[in-house]
Amino acid sequence: MAGSPVRFPIAEGFGIFVAIAAADVLIAGEVNLFKASLIAAGAAIVLYLARRRLLANRRRHLH
Repeated sequence: MAGSPVRFPIAEGFGIFVAIAAADVLIAGEVNLFKASLIAAGAAIVLYLARRRLLANRRRHLH
């Protein structure tokens, strides 16, 4: 398949991590970095797989 590859969403994952950590501080008054990193990593993987699938479907329908 020619074309630009799908890049892993590092910035989005970091943004999710910061948002989860901030929500923990606001709600519980403390930060659980392990929970925030697990949720952010899982969300980044889901975003990556969704983008990859959408790009593959778009390429398939164009040809």
